[in-house]
Order: sequence, then structure tokens, then C-alpha cells
Amino acid sequence: DTTGYSFPLEPQTKAVGGVRVGQVATSHHDGTPAFDLFTPAEGADVYAIFGGTPTRINNSYGGVTGCTTIQFRADDGFYYWYGHVKNAVVQEGQHITAGAKMAEVADTSFGSSCYGGGPHLHIDRGCIINGEPQPGGRDACRDPNFIPFLSKIYERLPD
Repeated sequence: DTTGYSFPLEPQTKAVGGVRVGQVATSHHDGTPAFDLFTPAEGADVYAIFGGTPTRINNSYGGVTGCTTIQFRADDGFYYWYGHVKNAVVQEGQHITAGAKMAEVADTSFGSSCYGGGPHLHIDRGCIINGEPQPGGRDACRDPNFIPFLSKIYERLPD
């Protein structure tokens, strides 16, 4: 059930590109269940997929300061990891609602270590081990149900 969830990237239409959520896809380019959601606009807004709390905001990724990652503990019990972003507008420990702006997609000013081949949001959901949700952003522990789940959220978007 996708009730209460928000698509995590602007535009809130099916105009996202790259590995489109609605396509038949089984994995991220590295073979794990995650998405790189490409957007036609650098600096596109990034949104909370569900209500919850950022538990870790890291302002450096791949050795690039300003290239931000966000570990987000959603009220649905899962951790979601957001990568290739900049200008976080949320703070660790701040509770936000689904659809609230969290950051913006990084741009070419950060170089390929952050930008990753085009303006996009990397998002994944951590797995569950022994009934306990694990942080996202780890290749070895990504929830395999995330791809069909995010696809359902995508299908609700207007064309």
C-alpha cells in the first residue's frame, strides 16, 4: 500500500528519466535494489518519501565537500538513503512529513564523484535483519521489495 507516501523527486510527474521507476527493472546499475532517478533539472527538489526523521546528514561523499547524503528513518520503520544531493534544508532529528523538501539534486559543480553522470537522486531502502531495520546506503543490505514499491508510487504520478 502506497497511501501516505510521496514520490521523492521533482518533477512530480512521470518525466523522470534514466532508469525509470515504471520500467521493467530489477536492480540499480550495481545489481542491487536501488534507484538512480534522473531529473531534467539540476537542483531539482528532493522530498521525504514518508514522514520521518533524518538521522544522519553527511556533507561529504566520495571526497567531495558539499555533496550530501541523508540517512532518513521513516515512520514506516524503514531507513531510506538519499545520495547525490546538496543544500539540505532539514536537520538531524527534525521530524518532517511526507513530501517535505529535504534537499536538492547535486549538479556539475561537484564533479563526477558526486554528480554521477547527470542530475539524479540515488535512493534505496535498507533491509531488515532479525526483525530490525538496517540503515540504507549499503550495497549488501538493500530491501529487494523497494523497486516494486517505488514503482507503485511512480505509477500514481500524472504524465
